[in-house]
Amino acid sequence: MQGGSRGFESPRLHQRGRVMWVVYVLRSLKNGTHYVGSTDNLERRLREHNSGKSKYTRHVRPLELVYNEACGERLEARRRERYLKSGQGREFLKRALGRAVAAGDKSRVRVPPAPPARPTKAEGLPLTIE
Repeated sequence: MQGGSRGFESPRLHQRGRVMWVVYVLRSLKNGTHYVGSTDNLERRLREHNSGKSKYTRHVRPLELVYNEACGERLEARRRERYLKSGQGREFLKRALGRAVAAGDKSRVRVPPAPPARPTKAEGLPLTIE
């Protein structure tokens, strides 16, 4: 290809000839769950998730991108991904995504619906404690 283009990758993802890595968060439009991942080509990876090529997100499609941040190298992106999957990272995402809602950007974040009421012991079903 002329000019060193790499398909439709964003030129912003390249820094001095190196591919930039991105950590991203997807939200399922089906059930509101979130998926955290990292990639060197965000557009391609989002397309793969929505076409069912990822076994972890195949059953919760369609998905939308709700958060992403650029990282310099793969190792940095993997470390950030691991952090966002931790308890502290989930709290960080709640605050970051909550600010988007407060600012009126509801297209990027959706508050999940309240869980259904649990059956009681009186109804003859065992209680589960989470």
